[in-house]
Amino acid sequence: MNNTSNSTEEFETVIEPKKVKKKHDKKLSVTQIDYLPKPLRGDALKLAKSVLQDMAVQEQEVHAVNEVKNALEAAVYEAREKLEGESLIKVTTGEQREEVSKLCTDIDDWVYEGSVRKSDYDERLDRLQALLGPMDERIAELEAREDLPSTVDEAVASMKEMEATIRKDMPWVNASKIEKAQEKLAEFMTWWAQRQDKQKELPLSEVPAFTKDQVQDKLSTVQKEWEKLKKIKKPKESKKDVSPTKAEQEKTMAPGSETLPDTVEATETVLTEVKKAKADAIEQEDYDKAQDLKKKQELLAKHLASLKEKAEL
Repeated sequence: MNNTSNSTEEFETVIEPKKVKKKHDKKLSVTQIDYLPKPLRGDALKLAKSVLQDMAVQEQEVHAVNEVKNALEAAVYEAREKLEGESLIKVTTGEQREEVSKLCTDIDDWVYEGSVRKSDYDERLDRLQALLGPMDERIAELEAREDLPSTVDEAVASMKEMEATIRKDMPWVNASKIEKAQEKLAEFMTWWAQRQDKQKELPLSEVPAFTKDQVQDKLSTVQKEWEKLKKIKKPKESKKDVSPTKAEQEKTMAPGSETLPDTVEATETVLTEVKKAKADAIEQEDYDKAQDLKKKQELLAKHLASLKEKAEL
């Protein structure tokens, strides 16, 4: 027999040692070398920032000065054009135009030397506008007054037509309300006549006796009064008086009634609601509803008094 086949095989285990990595630290020395311009630090950095901020403010001021300078030069140019216009001549005197012309010349001479302060330009621009502003307003009012009399006449005629219609076809409108509206119209007509007479006496170079807006506001107030009367609706035809008799009222207010509350508290609550509803109906000019609520209010008041009397017994 083969000895080799019967022998046990033996294996040898080889264990390799664990590799250990070593770290090697080496300190390096770094030297900073700055070249011009060197970075700023500390107080020098703060100073540089402050200088930059001042420069930014100065640049903004320069832009603002240029803008207002252009506006001032444009205003002078426009003023000289207006001085030659027929409209401005109508509403100014020679002295007023001379004052504007002299200011324009002074501004031209001053702008030649100029200023670095925006406030200097603003001050001269304000002075020029203060002279031209009232002149422009008088021109606008002069043009507006041309059509104003016809506008007023048409409005007054319309209101008188409404008055005639109301008096003829709307007898349910309270006469006192018509008289009140008529009084306001008469007051406006008196004011309008006085303003027109005063305006005729005034030279066009002075502040006008009235403006278009003033007249339209007063006229609109009177028109609204008449329009409000015109919208009042005709009340429904009153039905035959079917007021309950005393016996019927007592029956209605009897304990256990289904139409009226049984307690004082509930009755007071319903009564408050009816009063409020009646006030709303009057405000909306629904007089039929207000009349019905008035009757209900009276009935509830009597019922409340009856309940209180019974509670005291």
